[in-house]
Amino acid sequence: MKISTQKAIGIFSASLLTTAAAVYIYSPVIGTHADSSATTDINLTVGEVMSLTLSTDALNLSTSPNNFVSGVVSATASTNSQYGYTLTLEDVDSNTNMVHTNENISAVVTSNFEGTKTSATMDNNTWGYSLDATDFSKIPVNGSAATIKTTNVPMTAASETTDVTFGAKVGNLTSGTYTDKVLFTMYTNGQDSPATMQSFNCMDLENVGDSVVLKDTRDDNEYTVKLLADGKCWMTENLRIANKTLTSEDSDVASEFTIPASNEFGFLDQNNVNNAYIDETYGGFYTWYTATAGEGTNTVTTGTVEHSICPKGWRLPTGGEGGEYETLSSFYTTPASMQDVPAFTLAGGVYPYSTSPHQAAGYQGYYWASNAQDGSSARSFVLDNSSLYPTAGYNKILGGSMRCVAR
Repeated sequence: MKISTQKAIGIFSASLLTTAAAVYIYSPVIGTHADSSATTDINLTVGEVMSLTLSTDALNLSTSPNNFVSGVVSATASTNSQYGYTLTLEDVDSNTNMVHTNENISAVVTSNFEGTKTSATMDNNTWGYSLDATDFSKIPVNGSAATIKTTNVPMTAASETTDVTFGAKVGNLTSGTYTDKVLFTMYTNGQDSPATMQSFNCMDLENVGDSVVLKDTRDDNEYTVKLLADGKCWMTENLRIANKTLTSEDSDVASEFTIPASNEFGFLDQNNVNNAYIDETYGGFYTWYTATAGEGTNTVTTGTVEHSICPKGWRLPTGGEGGEYETLSSFYTTPASMQDVPAFTLAGGVYPYSTSPHQAAGYQGYYWASNAQDGSSARSFVLDNSSLYPTAGYNKILGGSMRCVAR
């Protein structure tokens, strides 16, 4: 924008005739000629948005012994990022075996070979993925994702689809269904990608199901975050931080708080125990005292604590009647939908203070809330294979999982 002003005033000459001669005397021009201008930039910033959808949430393959079988999952990505995007694939945990739905059957279909295999060279009872439907690679474990597509320019179409073929070679295998779960992740490729938990704004995600991978600057762990049907942005993986001193600069704490080093046997029957344990498969387990950055003591019998060990800009969800876990459960009413859509996929169990440290792993999940139930218990969200318990209570000194929600 340019705004200019100009004003001119002139007194022009007059002639005087003398007796000797005509002499022209020109008067000086008396006036102003102001030329003043100023500019301002008008900027319109368009935020990045993205979405990722899969052609199916369950790829069902059927075959008989001594045969190879394959099927395709199409991943459709959409983003307005000027930097392009990256699409990755990994298992949801560190176990890439396809296991039988009948837990009494120990046979598995593995994915631990080296290099690539074709349908002809793949070993029996083995599975993998392929981007060309010919050469198959092993399924990466969680945390070691394989890049299946990356770009560095804006999309020219509304969306782009990448086909991933999953194949399995079956030998003399017990009949029935073998299953595992894989995770597709998309993030944009700006200079600072993936963005950080601490700088994230939930308004960056527009549609339910939109997700983004964010880095926690405190320990460089990365988490997938998703906009869920309750209109809030949730971590879809368990928090996994330990052996760190947190400050209000990077964490949801009022003052400096130290999370101790990972200790599997540190969940003791005592008041206000500070302990954390990081499990390679299931993420972090924390007492309520630790989860609430030391505010959740046994003297807190009602109400909600204000702080947590979540990253800055994030917090523990509320539990109990009318809490955020109950609201979320009103949209995802079964364990299957809760596990698939919000990705509460890892039912990590619990770390009790007994001599048997890990219980209920794989079929029950315990997630801390921010409010107390009484002196010895805090609210939590519990799910198992058949039910959801969004208003549950849970002993403060036991080791539970944490999901943070954006403020």
